[in-house]
Amino acid sequence: MRTVRDLAAAVALQADLANGTLDAIRWLGEAYREWCVAIPPAHLRREAELSVAGTITAGTITVAQAGTAVTGNATALAAWSSAIEGRFFRGHTSWYRIARYLGASGFVLEAPFGESSLTAGGYAIVQRFVDLPLDARWVIDVRAQRMGRVLEQMSLEELNRIAPERPEIQSIPTIWCPAPAAPGGYPRLEVYPYPDDAETILVSYYAVPQELDADLRLPANVEETVLMEGALVRAYQRRAAMAGTANQIEAAAFWGNLEQRKRTIWRDLMTEMSMAATVARGATVIRVNRESRPKVSLDTFWRTESST
Repeated sequence: MRTVRDLAAAVALQADLANGTLDAIRWLGEAYREWCVAIPPAHLRREAELSVAGTITAGTITVAQAGTAVTGNATALAAWSSAIEGRFFRGHTSWYRIARYLGASGFVLEAPFGESSLTAGGYAIVQRFVDLPLDARWVIDVRAQRMGRVLEQMSLEELNRIAPERPEIQSIPTIWCPAPAAPGGYPRLEVYPYPDDAETILVSYYAVPQELDADLRLPANVEETVLMEGALVRAYQRRAAMAGTANQIEAAAFWGNLEQRKRTIWRDLMTEMSMAATVARGATVIRVNRESRPKVSLDTFWRTESST
């Protein structure tokens, strides 16, 4: 099997592009990423074991209405650590994000406590959101490891409708949904009800495709002839542009026609492969949104693809 550089040289030769191999390597990479969107390929399927912290309810707390400082008795202080930063606190009904842990002084909320003051009252601290692996692109399913249970997937909007205040805390989560992205745009999910003890969840997902290495072969399940079709679309587009710049009208039309033919073939291939992969996959796939993302990522979004 040829390397990516070999394929790029073949693309450049077919498009009659002298010294076009480096550009063709880039075009093959672009075609590969489009191909990964259409499939997605088996070599990008991953499984991650993620931890969800148990709920903290030990001791009692004191917090003033409109204040942000939360203090605790000795029992509560003994249960807290810097790990609670970023988790969520509940005194009455609403959840408030914990901004800073202050040691023996308790902790500080990100927003003022909007309910009536509490003195030596009960409380809960939970981990609402779980960070996904940085390379996660499409989440397939989520399972609670201890019970071997597949969690029901909901959209964030659905969960907000049925449980806007997230009141439940119980032994095993039963629902998961995409959560607001973490700072930097990295993906997260929410599991609910929040577990009273620490839980491990297994997340199956498709990873963001890496850049192609010019001196390596393509992954075994990637068809080189298909990627060459995608790269040739770009190569012919380059030739048409070059001819147009040189005022070579007939040549520009010739290469432009070849580009359009290749583009039609490429789109048909992507459509056929996407439909075949959806049927074969037999799973619901959730695409992960990244507003700001690692260099290897692509712009995607949360949405559901049901098998047909």
